[in-house]
Amino acid sequence: MVGSGVELNGYSLSGGLLACAGVGQGALALGKEIHASVVKLSLHGPVDPVVENGVRDMYSRCGSVEYALRVFRVMHVRNIVAWNSMMAALLGSRQAEDALRLFVSMVSCGVAVDGFSFSIVVDACGELALLKQGMQVHAQVVGGGFEADVVVRNFLVDMYAKCGCVDSAELVFKAVSSNDAVLWTTVISAYGKFGRVQDAVSMFDRMAYLGIKQDGIAYLAVLSACSHGGLVREGEVTWKKLLNSLRICDLTRALLLGVRYLTHLEYMGMPS
Repeated sequence: MVGSGVELNGYSLSGGLLACAGVGQGALALGKEIHASVVKLSLHGPVDPVVENGVRDMYSRCGSVEYALRVFRVMHVRNIVAWNSMMAALLGSRQAEDALRLFVSMVSCGVAVDGFSFSIVVDACGELALLKQGMQVHAQVVGGGFEADVVVRNFLVDMYAKCGCVDSAELVFKAVSSNDAVLWTTVISAYGKFGRVQDAVSMFDRMAYLGIKQDGIAYLAVLSACSHGGLVREGEVTWKKLLNSLRICDLTRALLLGVRYLTHLEYMGMPS
């Protein structure tokens, strides 16, 4: 397009940036070239905020979060989408502390926090096992009316579990009735991790009773709990349920889960 003499504009640049973002790290060099074209375009007037967001997103998706943050800091318009995307990119690149700092800056700038914002910052607190900060954010979640948001609740449960507060995780789970399978699985994992094995099995059975879909992750969570707690019979029953519920094409995954379960039993010196 450039070689044919077609004039670059916001639409064409946005399309190029989007394409690079879709490719990922392999398109970083081309993305930088497009960014250079954006800079040249900015010399003739304000750049469309969509293009600026496209540059930031391109760097994030191409694995250059440092450049994405540089672009973010000089953006003329930083809406909630830009803030959330930047925090998510930092968290995804294992920079949880930077994600938390950006959240503080966001609040200081008077940007209205939404459910996605809270899910990111709660997840960051969990990754860093920052219980005090996590509880403070939880209070903000309640104050903002986001406690019923199933995604936020899932991260709250996970955060408390990672901080070793299973009772608090349980309270969050029970605060609002939900049939979300991810949320139930998160609690089952927390129970198993901290020795409440029978609670994990009971919750798994409760899922089936309520008709909540149990995927491979849910089965792995309860099998892991059974193996760590030495519940051999319960583990065997669960594994047989898994085998009976899956199609032939899913049996390989089921067998792998079973092998992992039996291997742990053998490691613990328990009869299989």
